[in-house]
Amino acid sequence: MNEKGFTLIELIIGIVMIAIAATMLSTNGLGVMRSVDPLNTLSDNYAVFQAIEMVNAHYRNALENDPDTSVTDYAVDDLSDVVSGLTPGMVSGTATSFSAPDAQREVFESTTAGSRYVRITAVKNSSRLVTLLGN
Repeated sequence: MNEKGFTLIELIIGIVMIAIAATMLSTNGLGVMRSVDPLNTLSDNYAVFQAIEMVNAHYRNALENDPDTSVTDYAVDDLSDVVSGLTPGMVSGTATSFSAPDAQREVFESTTAGSRYVRITAVKNSSRLVTLLGN
């Protein structure tokens, strides 16, 4: 009897075991690669929240120093020039009025004479946060 080499059954069992191992690795490998997605989203959410808080703090500070501070100063496409520490292009402001219904929020707020609002929007990747500044 020749004891060199493998039998056909040993080869088939080896191939089946390699196929099973490859399937397990490829299935779990995708899960491991995608496991970072929630962390990235959480990081983006935190960055957006922090940016909005910086704008709110800056505006509150400006009002404390000068009650006549105009909220319209924040109605610019890029607030990084107005508020230090913001990532350029991440936060923008848009002048808005609630004299007409805001379809996105479905609210019926109205402004009094002289009141102005600026909608502040912070966006990073798929994370987005919107707040209002008003006087």
